[in-house]
Amino acid sequence: FDKGLEAVKESFLFVTLDDGLRSQYRVAEVADDIFQASGIFIPLTFFVLTKFDDFTGEISDVPDETPSYQDGVHQFMSKGEILDLIKRGHRVENHTVNHASLPTLPTGARNAEVEVGEERISALWRIAGRERKNKLFAYPYGSYQDQVEYIRSLGYSLAFSTIRSARHSSQDRYNLGRVGRT
Repeated sequence: FDKGLEAVKESFLFVTLDDGLRSQYRVAEVADDIFQASGIFIPLTFFVLTKFDDFTGEISDVPDETPSYQDGVHQFMSKGEILDLIKRGHRVENHTVNHASLPTLPTGARNAEVEVGEERISALWRIAGRERKNKLFAYPYGSYQDQVEYIRSLGYSLAFSTIRSARHSSQDRYNLGRVGRT
């Protein structure tokens, strides 16, 4: 994957988790213990929301204990937990700021959801001191209708929907499906 998508002719497996729930952080801790015992490391890919209490300013100024999102129902990973995942070798990627259904938004609001989310994800990678060689995106609610060209134009390497599919071609790289629980 790190060689660039065009140069690689092999298959890949992405274990993806959406929204950045705190329970998913605990899954990563258990997975890391299992991987360490077996001598194999499989990076998990977390698509996280990046609202961070509607802060303005630099993400570096957000306290580490601040949840990435709050909906009054679920517990979400904190900034510190997200940084920890990146430092441990997992992928943390953009899932927008507020989990908005992109096809239903006016263009300016859609762009803000994706682009501000991307700025925050990129900043988290910089703060963690890790290089992010490829940018991935997951469409909130899996809704990618009329969004593919926009996501492609932002330089993403891959984008995931919620289509149930396990096999893809390079033509599908901006509307990849998934297998398993959604």
